[in-house]
Amino acid sequence: MYERQRGREYPWWKFLLLNGLLGMAAVRWYGIHMSVNLHFGSLYLSTEGSTIVFGVFLMVYYMICLQVTTERSRTGFQTAANILLPLEIYTVISYFDIWPVFVRGTLAGTAAAVLLFLTLYLRARRQRRRGRRDRRGFWNAWLSMRVVAALSMSVLLIAPLLGYISRPEPYAAASARSAEAPDARKWNREEQKEVLLTLQDEEWEGLSGEERLQTLQTVANIECVELGIPCLVSVRAASLEENVAGEYSYMEHQIRIDKDLLERGTAYDALEVILHECRHAWQRACVEAYQSCGENFRNLNLFRDAAVWAEEFENYIVPEEEDVSSILAYEEQSTERDSRNYAEKAGKYMDYVQKCLRNE
Repeated sequence: MYERQRGREYPWWKFLLLNGLLGMAAVRWYGIHMSVNLHFGSLYLSTEGSTIVFGVFLMVYYMICLQVTTERSRTGFQTAANILLPLEIYTVISYFDIWPVFVRGTLAGTAAAVLLFLTLYLRARRQRRRGRRDRRGFWNAWLSMRVVAALSMSVLLIAPLLGYISRPEPYAAASARSAEAPDARKWNREEQKEVLLTLQDEEWEGLSGEERLQTLQTVANIECVELGIPCLVSVRAASLEENVAGEYSYMEHQIRIDKDLLERGTAYDALEVILHECRHAWQRACVEAYQSCGENFRNLNLFRDAAVWAEEFENYIVPEEEDVSSILAYEEQSTERDSRNYAEKAGKYMDYVQKCLRNE
């Protein structure tokens, strides 16, 4: 790539337009192929928090760098540095513990390349200027080092793109490091008895939508403890597609229950949905454990279901309306059979409520 000499740079409007269009394309590509929850040492952010941090970081970085490069160096190389470097820096932060050897090796190689360039640059400047101080030389060196760093660190984006290193499952990068782990001392039936009593029909009918969600959130928290899921899942109401009562998003650790069912259905109906989706959350945790263990352990009996679930989640069958064959194939998936069977536990919750009422 040939960098234009000073005086033959892009016009300012063309430089800004080029940076904007290429930047939007690069960010969209990164969001699809590289984005994971922000995790660096003990820091862990949810999907929503990671997205906010990513957006703010890019906005601040682009504003600063566009300000500098538009005034001083409107070239193709600086465009590449403006677009690539923030994505590479964010990759270092979010993948630092996910790809430790790869990231640290890339940083070491980048540092070596920058130091080598700086040494050669300063030597050439001394020979040309004979030691005279030159403020413009400082800025040129800094801008050139950005280009060298961006090109050196581009391996962080190229290697996964070419398949030389695999991106982790989004759930694997997120779940076990959740900011809020279940507290067994708090989330159990005895401690939450007063909340669970609102599942009786008379109480349920008098609750608002938000209060019903709070009760279902309590049930989900109890299930996370009983199932051993490494983090709490949130419960939200949403307008889902027809014939979809609930769904679980493993990237967001979130159960979404259909608004109409929440508002018009019985407590038992809502409880079945929550238990069904909590079971999916547990299945995902089992798959993560299976995928994280070494090859020598994957044949253990305890991972046999997880191996099947991993394959099904990878090739998940979504039922199509009025397509009987797809509906049957969906229902016959091991993950769905297991979750339907687990949802029958709703009866035990109702039995517990009745037992508490009899003892009062």
